[in-house]
Amino acid sequence: MRAWLPTALGVLLTGTACSNVVDTAEPEGPLGAAFRASARAHGVPRDLLVAVAWVQTRFEPQPAPALDADGEHAPARGGLMGLPIGEVVPDDAAAQIDAAARLLAALRDPTEKGDGLSSWRGALARYAAVDDALAGELFADAVLAAVQGGVRAPAFSGELLVIEGRGKRGSQKTQALVAGADSELVARFLPARSGHWHSGRSRAVDRVVIHTTEGSYDGAISWFRSANNPYQTSAHYVIRSSDGEVTQMVREADTAYHARDWNPRAIGIEHEAISSNPAWFTDEMYRSSASLVRDICDRWGIPIDRQHIVGHVEVPDNDHTDPGPHWDWDYFMSLVQGPVDGTSPPAPPPPSTVDACDGLDWFGACDGAQLRWCENGALRSADCAASGQVCGWQDDTIGNNCLAGEEQPPPPGPPPQDPPEQQDPEPPAPDDPCQGIDYAGVCDGATLIWCDAEVLRSYDCGASGQGCGWQDDDVGNNCLAAPPDDPCNGETWLGRCDGDTLVWCADDVVRTAQCQTCGWQDDDIGNNCL
Repeated sequence: MRAWLPTALGVLLTGTACSNVVDTAEPEGPLGAAFRASARAHGVPRDLLVAVAWVQTRFEPQPAPALDADGEHAPARGGLMGLPIGEVVPDDAAAQIDAAARLLAALRDPTEKGDGLSSWRGALARYAAVDDALAGELFADAVLAAVQGGVRAPAFSGELLVIEGRGKRGSQKTQALVAGADSELVARFLPARSGHWHSGRSRAVDRVVIHTTEGSYDGAISWFRSANNPYQTSAHYVIRSSDGEVTQMVREADTAYHARDWNPRAIGIEHEAISSNPAWFTDEMYRSSASLVRDICDRWGIPIDRQHIVGHVEVPDNDHTDPGPHWDWDYFMSLVQGPVDGTSPPAPPPPSTVDACDGLDWFGACDGAQLRWCENGALRSADCAASGQVCGWQDDTIGNNCLAGEEQPPPPGPPPQDPPEQQDPEPPAPDDPCQGIDYAGVCDGATLIWCDAEVLRSYDCGASGQGCGWQDDDVGNNCLAAPPDDPCNGETWLGRCDGDTLVWCADDVVRTAQCQTCGWQDDDIGNNCL
């Protein structure tokens, strides 16, 4: 954990127009308060603002990256919010959050169609500040998916940041071969700019090179398609961290510019990650990449071993260090060499004499008010008391977490084995961990229950003002907008004052805050704490 914590956060609650706002929904630490205050001040949904930070930096402020000798990575963006370096106030996360909220509000076109969060899609695409319109759309997709699926992760300061989520994400698996693509695993083919690669090969293909983007998925795609990339670099594939989505940019039979002298013999795969931060290296990305690498090796006759599947750092005569120390080569190669389609588990990584997580898993444990859990092979912790919370069991999806109120004990046992009657599933097999429930899931009142990777998951749709019901044949049951049509019962973003209590609607949820003085601020914000 870094010791760096901007002093501006410490004075935020006494130095803003909303200094007397106390959100009754969720106690929070200084970083969370900065997100909420800036969101309220500039009229940006709080979860959207947090999701931008997650997609851009995984809550880890980035220094200004210098273009390397090959110019492989996108133009410099940094700080906590992935702002252009010229707009980043160094070592001041609160100012960076506020600058991002101000920029998003300025980029929003009020005439753009959309309800709720979807009306911010255009602003998000423009916030990405990429040359390619479709790459901007990919950034918007990633942010909205983070809001939809939820996020629970520690920030650089150790404070736990949470987006509660709105239910399951839809499946993004591509079933058919995309026009121009070499593999059925590719979601889209976006050709790199002419001059960033050349047609054909001057020697036989016998290597696969693993890279990290050192920036965002959309930024890498845009950079490889940009006329402003003076180094004219590219890669054959780019893979997204959150879900393993694959974009192809150069045909395998052609030469991409990614590995200097090895360009003629190598196929290059960029992975969305900042190599110094392990939070980017998700299992979804590992598995997607392993499937792609095995498909490439099978089609080109490349041996599946570490002599032929290499990191950029291993390419001769170059100054790169990616994919870096957090790339798990043993696990990745076990996936490439074994099944990755879910029919059987891959060979586990070799046993270690040291358990970095001290026996803990994602669901974690409580030691008084201290929350401890394992994420991406690293032991994480959060002091719930620092944000006025306690440590306790949240649900079967999150496990232990920081909660408001008194500590809650773990549930006494697994969910009921009899699924809801409307689905009428087959009787569960004795060794079926999901008790007969599949990915399409079932609804138990407002609770969504589904099976994901042989783990039974549940989500309370009512917690986000939604109901549970059938969405479509791809997703199955999901959290859906629940009647009545107006979930806020007439409350609006402009809000109203009930004495000194501020009441308003945000993201289709009625919010309240206790003010010292509640009153009208202006036509953009409406009522606010003054």
